[in-house]
Amino acid sequence: MVPERVTTQRFHNWKNPNTTTVKTCENLVSQLLGRSFDFWQTLDTHCRNTSILVNEFKKPEYSNYEHLQLARWIIDRSGYDISKEKIMARFADETCHIGGEYLYQLDPTTFDQTPFYIVEWCEEIVEMIVPDDL
Repeated sequence: MVPERVTTQRFHNWKNPNTTTVKTCENLVSQLLGRSFDFWQTLDTHCRNTSILVNEFKKPEYSNYEHLQLARWIIDRSGYDISKEKIMARFADETCHIGGEYLYQLDPTTFDQTPFYIVEWCEEIVEMIVPDDL
């Protein structure tokens, strides 16, 4: 588990986030919500709380691609030793990763391009990592 004192920004080694863009988005969201909104604090709260990530992962309305992204976060934040799953982890991380995808592609939330066996693997890994009571 990631210690409380490590922020999401530091955990992922985001050294130079575009603070102007983040502030602009925070202001827009604050206007829409009618209250103050801190992007980094909200991200930290959701990323650190495994039960929030797992509850989101279990929602059926998300696409397989979104489930894969949530599973990556859960695995990353749990400290699970993914080296035991080398072949599937590499496939899920490299083949189904945004960096390995085409520049011009179909919307992955609408057009399912994630193989079913990757989604099943994600479900198995999340079940192994997360206690049943979440």
